[in-house]
Amino acid sequence: MNPVVSVSESSSHYEGVLDSLRLIERQIKEGLEGKSRVLIKPNFVSTRRQLSATHVDAVRAVLDVIRRYYSGKIVVGE
Repeated sequence: MNPVVSVSESSSHYEGVLDSLRLIERQIKEGLEGKSRVLIKPNFVSTRRQLSATHVDAVRAVLDVIRRYYSGKIVVGE
């Protein structure tokens, strides 16, 4: 699968990530086919400086999109 980039503008982390993922939803669905597990690798390096870490709402949006097409094991790892 070739790399795909999607960019969106939004006032919230959740909606911005969700909008971007909707633009590449077909590729996400295809990429999940046949997988036995999925790893989500956010950057949770700091709990005090949010700018240096993946916002929790961004992770929620990613999980919401993946759950539409995948019912297997999802691991969130740091």
